[in-house]
Amino acid sequence: MESRWNDLEKQELMIRNCVLTALARQAVRFVPVGISARHVHLSQTDLQVLFGSGHALQPKKELSQPGQFAAEEQVTVVGPKGKLERVRVLGPVRSATQVELAMTDAMKLGIKAPVRMSGDLAGSPGCKLIGPAGELELSQGVIVAARHIHMAGDQAEAYGLHDGDRVSVRVQSARPCVWGDVIIRAGKGHDLEMHIDTDEANSALLSNGAYVELVADTAACQAPAAPAVQAAEGAQLARRNALPFAPLEAVLGFETTLLDERFWSVRWQWQVTWQGAPVLLRQWGQVWDVECGTLCRLEQFLPEQRKARRNFWRKLKTAAREAGVRGTGWRHGRVWCTLTEAELVCGWPKLANPSTVSDFFTVSTPFSRETLQFC
Repeated sequence: MESRWNDLEKQELMIRNCVLTALARQAVRFVPVGISARHVHLSQTDLQVLFGSGHALQPKKELSQPGQFAAEEQVTVVGPKGKLERVRVLGPVRSATQVELAMTDAMKLGIKAPVRMSGDLAGSPGCKLIGPAGELELSQGVIVAARHIHMAGDQAEAYGLHDGDRVSVRVQSARPCVWGDVIIRAGKGHDLEMHIDTDEANSALLSNGAYVELVADTAACQAPAAPAVQAAEGAQLARRNALPFAPLEAVLGFETTLLDERFWSVRWQWQVTWQGAPVLLRQWGQVWDVECGTLCRLEQFLPEQRKARRNFWRKLKTAAREAGVRGTGWRHGRVWCTLTEAELVCGWPKLANPSTVSDFFTVSTPFSRETLQFC
């Protein structure tokens, strides 16, 4: 009898792990999209040539990946058949200069740029770069960036993926498609986002902040039928032996607010419990313009004054860092928002194994209906 109990305990543990893994992968299979326009990464030496001795990059805008920024500096990229002016430089500086173009950009310049991952420059063509203080000829460094997905280490673990894995994603838009051979870049210094270039975005009618879905064509990211089968077998085993079997339970709760018969705000939470203990929790919120039938953006509810907006983003970023959330992404559709009669509530769609809702952070700010921007 003791061995039977041990077998059942092992079976329950296996079922729990399999089902939780499947649920976690299903819950986080959607990935936000960031669209990369043509840009240049400069080495320290080449930066001095193009912008003068002692020059340092001046940050213009923070990017979604930790520590990355768009700089104030711009250069002209020249090829055999043409040139592209005002190409943005991204920082910080790198060990080697690299020019990332869309394929249409490369064709305009007359350059046969290969599709490569960032940093894989061996054998790639070069070009001329012109800056305000000088110019230089690159012997190599022009590429079309391979589409890829950035993930922090714990995010990759939730997907069951590793750095260098290749997956496929499904695009749901007016031009739906499936992209294969998407490379995973996981580890420290990465945050969840898929990067595509402007050609790919235009072909699928995607914009920044849209979401794509990992599809089950690889063993790593699929939510297989096996866990469900194993769960059913475990329940049958427990029933045959008159032993207890504690299933997973999922509860979806939500609250809604309708403002002025125009804006419908909904906030919901999804909680999964195992033997009465929370094992998975996710929350999200949206605001819809009922008259237009469109999903509202967070920016629609912020004050118009630039200083007030900066203060709001600063407050949100501080709260996120205190909560241990990696990266930023405030302007990339990854911060949810809801409305009440007097407050705008924002939060991050963090997925974890929390015991209480307090493991999620939210930021509230006074809300005035006069600030609403209609479509």
